[in-house]
Amino acid sequence: MEKMKLGPTRLAKLRGFALSSPFGSGYSLGQPLGVKSVGFVEAVSEDGCVGWGETYAGVYVPELIEPAVRALAPLLEGKDIVDIAAATQGLLRIPFVGRDGLLRSVAGAVDIALWDLESRRRGVPLAKLWGAAPRPDVAVYASAGSAALSPDEVARDAREALAAGHERFKMRVGFQDWTIDLERVRAAREALGPDRELMVDAIMGTVVPAWDADTALRRIKDIEPFRLRWVEEPVAPDDFEGMKKVKAGSSLPIAAGEAYTAFSDFERVLADGSVDVLQPDATHSGGFSAVRAIADRAGAAKRPLALHVWGSQLAGNAHLILGAALPGVEVVERPAVAFALDRAIARRVPTVARGLAVLEEAPGLGVEIDDAVRREFRLVEGSGYRWGAKAKA
Repeated sequence: MEKMKLGPTRLAKLRGFALSSPFGSGYSLGQPLGVKSVGFVEAVSEDGCVGWGETYAGVYVPELIEPAVRALAPLLEGKDIVDIAAATQGLLRIPFVGRDGLLRSVAGAVDIALWDLESRRRGVPLAKLWGAAPRPDVAVYASAGSAALSPDEVARDAREALAAGHERFKMRVGFQDWTIDLERVRAAREALGPDRELMVDAIMGTVVPAWDADTALRRIKDIEPFRLRWVEEPVAPDDFEGMKKVKAGSSLPIAAGEAYTAFSDFERVLADGSVDVLQPDATHSGGFSAVRAIADRAGAAKRPLALHVWGSQLAGNAHLILGAALPGVEVVERPAVAFALDRAIARRVPTVARGLAVLEEAPGLGVEIDDAVRREFRLVEGSGYRWGAKAKA
């Protein structure tokens, strides 16, 4: 099937903003004020249609989302958007600062918002715009097990995931003493039983200091008996040589990709074979357009994708739609921590049973962010992620 010819859509307004929401118990690692912040982009066409996108950068630097979009907006406002991928690429051609990092993360939200806008304007589901025949359901995994939790608390998270219809569970390590982490992994495996999939995220993109390759290999050896589907970020994501060494010496599959924004980073780990499972995030890696291109490259390299998600229901729905449309996606992350904002913005919520998620196929991403939501979840200054910080219980 060929993709549908788009546009033109004359863009009237592009605006960025961040919102803060109660998150889980409020006592979460890295959330110093007991809330989680999320960065959004709103795109409005001249005929009054609206689309929304999300940027992962809002979790870390929510105060920078509005000014970043304000700086990018004149490059697109008042123009006919005929090719969304080309429009997003245009934002990335700003010399020196457009290739990766914050602006690429924000540009990804712009890309998602433009696709949401076009899908809504046309009344056509996104997969049809892309010329895809989506699968009816998508394999997902519950993502919880914060690195600060005790073994008993991790086991509770795993049992709650099973009760919610999940068959796969991911937990974090790397914050506590390694002997405690081993007990935490053991507790998760015992709660899941011998046959369900367990993944461990070493979170070395946030741990300070990160493990070196030798430390990672020793610890991977320790957790071999727990039969993991993968070990994620066992070294810092920009430690490319360390990643190669770990991959060469590990008996367990290695996953990485959520921290990468530049396409060249994905190219590098694919070319040197240092990652078994690639984890792009459309809200950080350049939007739908970039992840679809990454998927093509990963397919040529025979590497599966496991889409990363750690945001609102907007990000969750976006990745389920991608996961259903892209043949190389094996599984999609589903944050298993209650996020109050989702109850206010979500108009379409997936159902999960037997480890599979089903999202109604309809135009757009299934979220609405109105003025009442913006007032209720107004940005809390200083709420960006801080390594090692925890709000008071």
